[in-house]
Amino acid sequence: MCLFRLSSFIHRAICLALLTFPLSSYANVMNSLGTAQGFSLLSLAGGVFQSGSGSVQGTIGVAAPFSRYTGSGRINDPGGFDILTRSTFRSSAKGTRGPVNQNAQTDAFLLSAKAAASSTSTLASGLLPTASYGILQNSTTISETHEGQYVFDLSGINLRGGSKLTLSAPAGSTFVLNVGSLLRGGAFNLRSAQIILTGGLTAHDVLWNVLGSGSVNLASSTVNGIVLALNRSVNVAGGVVNGELVGGSISLSGGSVNNPPPVVPEANTFLVLIPFIGAILLSASWRYLRTKGDKAVTARPAAA
Repeated sequence: MCLFRLSSFIHRAICLALLTFPLSSYANVMNSLGTAQGFSLLSLAGGVFQSGSGSVQGTIGVAAPFSRYTGSGRINDPGGFDILTRSTFRSSAKGTRGPVNQNAQTDAFLLSAKAAASSTSTLASGLLPTASYGILQNSTTISETHEGQYVFDLSGINLRGGSKLTLSAPAGSTFVLNVGSLLRGGAFNLRSAQIILTGGLTAHDVLWNVLGSGSVNLASSTVNGIVLALNRSVNVAGGVVNGELVGGSISLSGGSVNNPPPVVPEANTFLVLIPFIGAILLSASWRYLRTKGDKAVTARPAAA
């Protein structure tokens, strides 16, 4: 009977593991972005400063109290603005401008987004890396041939003069790139450079978790992915960002930021079937072991 109970416990544990297998830690990282994913620009500390000629396709958020949004030049921001009530909105810019939301409901949304951004950065920085790199200063390709969730630690990025960083993986894959460290920071500078996604990766599949203090400088460059730089100023001068910029303060002088809707990949058939396989195994093994236990009891010789 003890053996029967032990076998039953082991089978239950295996089946429960199968039932919970799809809930990977990386999926939790991406999900933890929550309301922070709804912005093209999100300032967590110093405000947003936009000038020159450019556009932001998506919502601009200012989540810091006693901060401000300032706009000038000819800019198109059709997605509108979410501004904390204790902050200010000032714009003399010409061009298309969406609505300015500044109320209690918007405050709650912004504070939720700010908390989600912070927890996502902490969670991402604690993931074990698939591979580690030093400071990227020349054209580089980081490629994976199989669909999966990958984590890379980079000491820094300092690309210029037409250099390209290419990230490649099959559709449905996700990349987390932790840049620098909390104590020492790390460069994140692009000048006339490109970050390119191939093989099925989209901007919503790539998270740049830029650690430490300092700045993120993007000049006349193309960037793809979600740039999460909690304690840094983010400076954009021309170029294109496909994805999202989250930083302490954000300065945008020309250029454009586009936050396209995420592409929902086709579900992996095996992963979809795992919960059902686990349920079937759990039921079948329980019935089988119970039948064996009943037979063992029936076959036991009577006591003299």
